[in-house]
Amino acid sequence: MKKSRNTLRIVSLVIFFLGVLFGAAFFASATWGDLESNFYAFPSYGYRNANVMRCPIFMTTGETGIVTATFKNTMERRVRPNVRLIVSPARMTVERISIESGESQQLEWEVGWDEIGLRNFVFVKIITFAGYPLPNIEQTCGILVLNIPGMTGTQVALIPLICSLLFMFIGVGLWYLAERGMQTKYADIPRAMIMLTVVIILGIVSAYMGWWLTGVILVALLILMIGVVLGSFLQGR
Repeated sequence: MKKSRNTLRIVSLVIFFLGVLFGAAFFASATWGDLESNFYAFPSYGYRNANVMRCPIFMTTGETGIVTATFKNTMERRVRPNVRLIVSPARMTVERISIESGESQQLEWEVGWDEIGLRNFVFVKIITFAGYPLPNIEQTCGILVLNIPGMTGTQVALIPLICSLLFMFIGVGLWYLAERGMQTKYADIPRAMIMLTVVIILGIVSAYMGWWLTGVILVALLILMIGVVLGSFLQGR
């Protein structure tokens, strides 16, 4: 009985950490792209870093991605900002938009998989010249291009997401099944597994929101917590 419980513990940890691996690979890739975009050779004016642009996390070869940006007018009058879009390595467009007071306007641009600026990334930057008293803003993003024929970037993103959440929940469930009705020396492990799951979910959210700095912090936290869980298990054995 004791041997079967130990086997189930090991199986649960293997399945759980497979889920952690899928989730970490997903949001670490997204964080890597956005981090690289901040050091790419884009012009920088020191404007306020905004969170108005949304980029695909992945694209596949042959695919066209859609970048969107939403602008809201919080003034009591109409504003007409200029919006500059720069795509690596050399494409630039400028649009002048008109937004009534209290309204929003969304712009969309197509980016090609072959507009690679560094290794396998397409980098995008927007800069707005809004006019006083609205602040000028700038934001960058990085899109990872993968050579996976027959799939889209959205499909590529869904696979690690589904596998990550499924494996982690199965792993936690199997652990509780192995520990059911017992007082063991592994009491801290299920709490750590749940915290790891929360970190992965937060990392996925940060990837979709483009919060690369949050993603970097979560990657570091994730590595530390993995060490804690494995250390507790090996010490208990």
